[in-house]
Amino acid sequence: MGYFNLVTMIPYKFTASVCLIFAAGCCFAQGYTIKGHVKGVDTGWAYIRHRQRIGTDSGKIVSGNFMITGKVEDPEFCAFGLAINGKKDYYLSLFLAPNNLTLSVDTASLNDIGIHLTGSRVELQFQQFQSVVAQTNRLHLTEIARSKKLEQLASSYALQHHNSYIGAFAIFSYEKDQGKLSKLFNALSREVRHSYFGQKIAQNLNSR
Repeated sequence: MGYFNLVTMIPYKFTASVCLIFAAGCCFAQGYTIKGHVKGVDTGWAYIRHRQRIGTDSGKIVSGNFMITGKVEDPEFCAFGLAINGKKDYYLSLFLAPNNLTLSVDTASLNDIGIHLTGSRVELQFQQFQSVVAQTNRLHLTEIARSKKLEQLASSYALQHHNSYIGAFAIFSYEKDQGKLSKLFNALSREVRHSYFGQKIAQNLNSR
């Protein structure tokens, strides 16, 4: 996905401190409910694993349908998993919102763009971005050329969508040039700089 990619950073101590102080005072979990359907599955369990904090929520699958309730930050980067036929695994990533959500997924297409989730505006933006990433990954490029292409994609997205949380996700995942990363971070809106991935960028800039 690129989320676990390491990026090269430069010092950014003041911004990181401000972001962390702001986040401590404003981020809190709120209730959410997912009503979902898994095509190709009759019984089993569906799971949401929180990545921004520790915790897992679950719901039993009956005739392909399930419901998961819990608490989530707005927005929160999570993993969706299934336990079917004695095997449990997490297959895709998604951005949840404190809302009533609907989710449908086909076991034949368990990836970040193979689901349909309503109720989360950020998830829609995430799927749109991941779709372009997937198209890039399908090109016959060398590893270096692909990495450069993804950096350009992330930079362009962040500049065009400076109010989107996915802008921060994109440059955190793919931008490796420390000078460009700092400039792109500054171009994001104040709210996005204070988001989870905005904080991750600021922390990494601060550590260099």
